[in-house]
Amino acid sequence: MIKYIPEGQEKLEHIIQTDGIMEQILSFHANPFGFLVMHGDPGSGKTFAGRAICNEIHHMSKEIVDQCSFAKRVNDCSDGFDKYKYYALYDYCKDLEKVELLMVDALGFVKPPEPIIEYLYYIFDKRWENKDRLGTIITTHLNKKDFSSMFGAPTTSRTHSNFDVPFLGYDRRRLKREQEYMITQFKF
Repeated sequence: MIKYIPEGQEKLEHIIQTDGIMEQILSFHANPFGFLVMHGDPGSGKTFAGRAICNEIHHMSKEIVDQCSFAKRVNDCSDGFDKYKYYALYDYCKDLEKVELLMVDALGFVKPPEPIIEYLYYIFDKRWENKDRLGTIITTHLNKKDFSSMFGAPTTSRTHSNFDVPFLGYDRRRLKREQEYMITQFKF
């Protein structure tokens, strides 16, 4: 049975992955600097693991943590870029380059327009230059080759420089729905 953990209450002890993957996650958690890229199929636990790391680091050290969904940012800009959106995005990106621990969720879920890809490079380059004091967690369904194809080799070189963690497993959301369906079908 899948246990539902409310958003904001995710913990490392709730992550279900192989020992090798957990070793990399715990290593980043112990020293949350540089980049942790978690990639895999939808529902495999990437976002959950990222939130668990962010929650625990924030509660332990009160570090400033920012979690953002670039899929949402891309949708916000889907009707085109005017100069106001461009400057608003620029200000947003300037803020992200300074956050102690940044989690970028669902990167690559939606193909970003070129200005966002340029800003992503800018953010990741600045964070890579400061990797000894800033941490970045990225979740994506893209493998390294597809990530590089979408965002470019320079961005991939920076983001995949520390921990490149493949998430394995089943789609937890689908399994939860199936379990709920089975429970409703067999109630007496």
